Amino acid sequence: EMAALATLQSSLIDDDWAPIAAARSGNLRKDQMNVAKLVGLLQPAPFTGLLGEVNLAELEGNMEPNEFYRALGVPPPKPEAVWLVHEYAGLSTVDSYAKPPMIRRANLPIKKGFFGNPVTPDPLPPWQTRANYVIKGMVKGAISALADIHEQGLVHRSLGRTSIILSSKTQDKREAVSVYATMTSNLIVKLSDFGFAVPQSKVTTDDPDFVTRARTFGLSIQPGQETNVQIANFAMAEDMHALGFVILALLLTTLAELVTPEDPMPPTDEDSLQRLLGEIFDKDVKEQFREYVMNEDLWQSLVELLDEDDGAGWNVLDSLLNAREKAAAATTQDNLISVRGLLNNPLFN
Repeated sequence: EMAALATLQSSLIDDDWAPIAAARSGNLRKDQMNVAKLVGLLQPAPFTGLLGEVNLAELEGNMEPNEFYRALGVPPPKPEAVWLVHEYAGLSTVDSYAKPPMIRRANLPIKKGFFGNPVTPDPLPPWQTRANYVIKGMVKGAISALADIHEQGLVHRSLGRTSIILSSKTQDKREAVSVYATMTSNLIVKLSDFGFAVPQSKVTTDDPDFVTRARTFGLSIQPGQETNVQIANFAMAEDMHALGFVILALLLTTLAELVTPEDPMPPTDEDSLQRLLGEIFDKDVKEQFREYVMNEDLWQSLVELLDEDDGAGWNVLDSLLNAREKAAAATTQDNLISVRGLLNNPLFN
């Protein structure tokens, strides 16, 4: 994680910052100014930035274990532990947002009126307004963030609903995942959890399973083989494939139109969606899976939206969910693929 974030942050900081940080005790004021500047630079960045790590030597002898536990709810650091200090972008993820709004509204804390009477929560914003926030804010932001990571020469390798942070430009970072949030201009989408990230040039040496997966798609790759365009493309395609399932679940949950909070819903967990697409619908996103979604009343508006502009939305999903197949079947291997190209799709215009 530290190595990946060092790569991503290297373009943000000045060359003279490192020696100042290394001699922090002798130039504390200057280092603190640099850290403050870095916090500002990291806020719009597409990843959760790293400010440093806890110096356990400074805590030794001055830390009462019970006090530490009461404050943070976890045991104090062990001598060999590494505790990283990240920028604070909030704790809200796609996983915490990807639920039907009707259910989220019903679960809001009950507010009391002047006389102690319960007050009914405000109605949800119009469906189209919420769809705009999800697609042009969250989906577009996640694709753009992944593109930035790939363009820095990294692959994430563990993308999921909990590794996409939904933050806000406002002081209250939770505003981004409010059931009433609709302003894309306040939304910041960041990727986190870079513990499995590696440079694209090292995927065959750092991950033996990658070679096995690539071979199942017909690629002739050997362990430790020098990375070429074909290998880099398949590594990036794996990230796109993972992001595709995050986005699919996000759409099917947040844009579902339930009549009541108790209405049943088809499963939208990743295992169920992978089984549907891979085993039942033979990876056919545009026809067979679309028909499955269309047959559910709660997804009618979503299907209509994805159908616009000759199925532009389905094209985005197909490009992500079947990215590995497309990368392996490419007739030319001269150019690196780019997930950023999807942002030109009419769905985001």
